[in-house]
Amino acid sequence: MESDDINIKECLVEIENRLNWGPGEAWTTNDFKALSEKIHAATGTNLSVATLKRLWGTIDYQSKPTATTLNALAQYLGHENWKAYQYANSLPNEHNHTKHTSAEAKKGRPAGIIISLLVILPLGAWLLFYISNKDQEETKPLPDASLFSFSSKQAVSEGVPNSVIFDYDASPASATDTIYIQQSWDERLRQQVPYDKKVHTSIYYYPGYFQAKLVVNDSIVKQHPVYITSMGWLPLVEQEMVPVYFKVEDVIEGNGTLSLPIEKLTSNNIHLQPETPWTSYFYVKAFEGLQSDYLVFETELRNDFREGAGICQHTEVHLLLAGGALIVPLAIKGCISGLALYDVDGKVEDPTPLGVDFSDWVKVRYEVKDMAGRLFINDELAYDSLNLHFGPVDLVGLKFRFQGTGSVNYVKLWGKDEELIFEENF
Repeated sequence: MESDDINIKECLVEIENRLNWGPGEAWTTNDFKALSEKIHAATGTNLSVATLKRLWGTIDYQSKPTATTLNALAQYLGHENWKAYQYANSLPNEHNHTKHTSAEAKKGRPAGIIISLLVILPLGAWLLFYISNKDQEETKPLPDASLFSFSSKQAVSEGVPNSVIFDYDASPASATDTIYIQQSWDERLRQQVPYDKKVHTSIYYYPGYFQAKLVVNDSIVKQHPVYITSMGWLPLVEQEMVPVYFKVEDVIEGNGTLSLPIEKLTSNNIHLQPETPWTSYFYVKAFEGLQSDYLVFETELRNDFREGAGICQHTEVHLLLAGGALIVPLAIKGCISGLALYDVDGKVEDPTPLGVDFSDWVKVRYEVKDMAGRLFINDELAYDSLNLHFGPVDLVGLKFRFQGTGSVNYVKLWGKDEELIFEENF
C-alpha cells in the first residue's frame, strides 16, 4: 500500500506538470472543475470536483481512491489503465529492495523465524485475498447508465424561487448504492434520495442554466439542463441559503443606470461589515441568434462600495452560456493577485489588466469571433487570442456581481454581421 500511495502522488504531480497551473493545493474550485472536464473529454469518465479535491488533499478524506478513479487518472496521462501506469512507473528502489531481501534469505535463518513464517504466510495470503475481494466489491462497476432515467419539470414557467420536480428511476442500482440528485456542478447542492423512489423536489433560488445530475455513489449516470429565467432584471443580495430579493424598481429609477444604493441594503438589515456580501443583477433569457462562437458584448460598470472588508471592490461580469460562462473578474489594482481569467487552456497567467480604478465607469468589451476571444478594458486590449473552442453554445443570460454593491451604465450585445441583438440603457 505504501508504494501505491507513492504512485498516486507521482501521478498527481505528473498531472500538475501537464496542466502547468501550479501546485494542486493552491487550485480553486474552478480549477478542479476545469480538470474534471478535461479528464471527461479525454477518457469519458466523470470525476467529480469533490473526488479531485480529495485526491489533492484539499478535502479531508481517509479512504483510498476507487479503481475507476485511478484508471481515469492513468488514462488522462495516456496509459491504458492504472496497472499499466504502475508498470510504466515502477520504482527501482522497490526492485532493489526485493533483490537485497532475497540474498539475505539465502544465508539461513533461525528455526523459530522459519516456523513463524510458516504460520504467518498463509494468514497473510488470506488477508491479501480478502482485501483484494473487498476492494473489488467496493469498486464494482455500475449498471449501464442507459438503464437509468432522469427528467424534470418546473413548478412555475419562469422566475425564482422555483421548485423543480425531478422524476427519476435509479432501480438498476442496488440498496447498497448511494443515490443523489444534484442541482448543478456545485456538489453542495446535492441531496440524497431513496434508490427505490421515483420523485424528488428541489428549490432553485437563483436563475440560470444548470446541469442537474443523477449521481450513483460518485458517478454521474444521467444529467439534463434546467433553465430558469429571471423575468427581466433581477437584483438580489447573495446569502448562504436564501438570497434577499429586491424589486426592479429598487434598482432602475429612471436615472439611466442599474444601481442598488447602499441605503436600500442597510434598510433591509443587510450588514456590510465585518463580511461584505455580494450584490448580483441577473438578466436570464434566451438571446435569439447569439452563440459563443461569435458575439460582441459591451458594458460600463462601477463598484460603489469601498469600505472595510470590501476594500478590494471585487466585481465580476458573467456571460451565461448553455453549460458554462465567460467570466471577467475585476478589482482595484492592489488586489489583482486573487483574480483569475479562464479560457479552454486554463487560467490566463497575468492578471494585471484586470486591475481597474472604480472611481469612474469601467468599460468592458468582450469580442468573440470564430471561437477566439479578445477582451478590452477601457478601450485597451487586455487579452488577445483567448481559446474559446468549446462550442458553439447559446448565450442564455447575463449576470453582474459586486462585492458590496455597484452600478451598470448600459449593456449591448451584437451577433454576426455586427447586428445589434440587445441593448439596455436603463
